[in-house]
Amino acid sequence: ERAERHELLLKRYRHQQEHIAHVQTFIDRFRYKARKASAVQSRIKYLEKLERIEIPPEPKSFRFVFPQPERGGKEVVRLTGIRKSYGDNRVFDGLDLLVRRGERVAVVGVNGAGKSTLLKIVAGVEPIDSGEIKLGYNIKLQYFSQEHEIDLSPENTVLEEMESVAPIEMVPRLRGILGNFLFTGDDVLKKVKILSGGERSRLVLAKMMFRRANFLVLDEPTNHLDIAAKQIFEDAIQRFEGTVLIVSHDRRLMNNIATRVVEVKDGCVTSFLGNYDDYLYRKDRLSSDGSGADRPASGPDSSATKNVKIGTAPHPKSREGRRLKQQTIRERARLSQEIERIESQIEAVEEEIEEVEAQIERLDAEFPGSESERAAPKFRDARVRSRKLGKQLKRLYRKWDTLSKDHGDLKDALAKLST
Repeated sequence: ERAERHELLLKRYRHQQEHIAHVQTFIDRFRYKARKASAVQSRIKYLEKLERIEIPPEPKSFRFVFPQPERGGKEVVRLTGIRKSYGDNRVFDGLDLLVRRGERVAVVGVNGAGKSTLLKIVAGVEPIDSGEIKLGYNIKLQYFSQEHEIDLSPENTVLEEMESVAPIEMVPRLRGILGNFLFTGDDVLKKVKILSGGERSRLVLAKMMFRRANFLVLDEPTNHLDIAAKQIFEDAIQRFEGTVLIVSHDRRLMNNIATRVVEVKDGCVTSFLGNYDDYLYRKDRLSSDGSGADRPASGPDSSATKNVKIGTAPHPKSREGRRLKQQTIRERARLSQEIERIESQIEAVEEEIEEVEAQIERLDAEFPGSESERAAPKFRDARVRSRKLGKQLKRLYRKWDTLSKDHGDLKDALAKLST
């Protein structure tokens, strides 16, 4: 509960810092423009009076690193012609996939596409109907499952789980190691069956320390971790020198660690070099130019740049080139209109902000100097009015923030079309 409160406070702090940055951007932008002088001064006063959120020292977080692995073969795992069905539901129909040493491959797809099934097949915990799975030379695989029952025995204690994988010489140090994963005191004597989702995730990660794998197959590893723990896990993955195959709904994690994205769709896979943002960009390109975004890759190690024809742009004088040029012109016009509309809304909100700030200044002028005098019953209505105006001002600033962000995004999009 304490960690949740800290996480909520941290979220509020970040929002406030972002808001302050936007207000400061307005001040810097219009500081020397006479027409905006009063608006600039009111924002300077607003920032001076703003009650800043303070962040207390962070609660203790666990420490974690993956052991650096032995070197394996260049081909970590090769899947050829994989077919897998559950009754009448055919999940994979001739799937091919190759993962090479040092890659960090993120697996994406809609719910039910077969992402977790693919990882189970690679890990050897799910049988296939036909095809071939071949692990490379000296590959030692470690699988992190969403269903922790695969990795943990419900009747064991936390300490017993660690003893089941630790070398004899490490047993005296297990309590200290578990302390790094926030299992302190009698926590190590808890049975696995009563642990929370986050505690189970931490315990599985702790056990992984003693398995010197060079191929990590991870299915939603950060699902039950808090923000601090997620960051620690992300850092550990980035320092890991082996190979990673991962499914995660954490877009930040996918962006920061992935070197290739594999999309599971219609029983096959399409591969995209880069991180998750690169994948989305290429998917958007494919959708806009109609060049076969839905066609799966033709080979086990194919990349989207090879198989879906991103590469050579059409000649500007060709029919396709003229179509794209007209499409770009229309998009520029649409963005320009949208920018004008947003600018009008920003100007209207700024006028509202100036009016509310003027009301607050007039109201403040009516208050006596000391806090004790202000608390007098006769000033009750003024205090209520002041609070309402303060809340209204915050809402207006939030609206101004949102509009400013939208305006900046639209300007960036227009600039990209102009290059």
